[in-house]
Amino acid sequence: ERNESFEEAMFQAISYAVFVRELLKSSAGSMWMQIWGMNSKKTDGITINAVVAIPISNEVVPDFHRQKILLENDIIELHYMALKKDVLSGEGAVYFETKL
Repeated sequence: ERNESFEEAMFQAISYAVFVRELLKSSAGSMWMQIWGMNSKKTDGITINAVVAIPISNEVVPDFHRQKILLENDIIELHYMALKKDVLSGEGAVYFETKL
């Protein structure tokens, strides 16, 4: 959403990542891997990247780069893409910074 903060967006990205992890851990995990085009049968010790892409203006961009959430043997790794605010107007070049 337009007025969503980095923290709110990252919370949502983490929630989605946990949901994806739970799908992979479910009895239908191998079918989800097929749907997503993942050939590996590995469902333990996986890393899921939670990435936030959000327009910025003058606010300070929190550095989530490589912060990790450990869930048993799995990792959710946090990243961001900061888009310049003028990307919303549809004019000019798209500029973003990321550490992914």
